[in-house]
Amino acid sequence: MNLLLQILIRLYWLVVPQKLKPRCIFKESCSRHVFRISQKIGFRAALKALLFRVSNCRPGYTIAIIEEKIYLITVRGEMVGETELNDTI
Repeated sequence: MNLLLQILIRLYWLVVPQKLKPRCIFKESCSRHVFRISQKIGFRAALKALLFRVSNCRPGYTIAIIEEKIYLITVRGEMVGETELNDTI
């Protein structure tokens, strides 16, 4: 299953033009993150990472400054630290 997931991600990279890919709120794109997790940890962890990213990487987030640190709060209430955020946010 892990190999199949990696093949599907590589096909996504090859087939879908960059212009059509949504811009990710995270520094590491969702597909690259899931691919890396699948290589290092395995299929279950990659699937869990994919579900987290899909449910949290969408409009509706807010930016908060807590103790002089910047956080993004997703629509599901997850807090993401500044080091994980895309520089364009």
